[in-house]
Amino acid sequence: GGYKVKLKIGNACIDTPIKVRWEAPKDHNPEDFLAIYRVDAPDYFNMVELSGSSGQESGTVTFTKPKDEKSGNPRLPAVEGLYVVRYLRANDQRVMASSRELLATRCDGPAPTNEEIEKQQKRQEW
Repeated sequence: GGYKVKLKIGNACIDTPIKVRWEAPKDHNPEDFLAIYRVDAPDYFNMVELSGSSGQESGTVTFTKPKDEKSGNPRLPAVEGLYVVRYLRANDQRVMASSRELLATRCDGPAPTNEEIEKQQKRQEW
């Protein structure tokens, strides 16, 4: 099997958990990790190792908001925008798979209209 990263949802509220399904070869390194990036940023701001996954070809991980931001727990999108989750190999940090883009929005205010979402996506395309 190859590498895949699938998001359960296409958009998310800021600060809400994001559930991700991954697939990898059976002999993948359990220290491989999933990382979440802003689409336009070179560095991830959050990662979670696939610890305990050796011998498995798939699984799910959930990025959650830490109770204490200082702990090394996964952090969630805190600003509106497009994000992507990537599968990185532990030994060389190579990106093996990427999810589709995830739109993070403020859900406590008015939800963005479809037009606003389309505008955001167009802005990203170039």
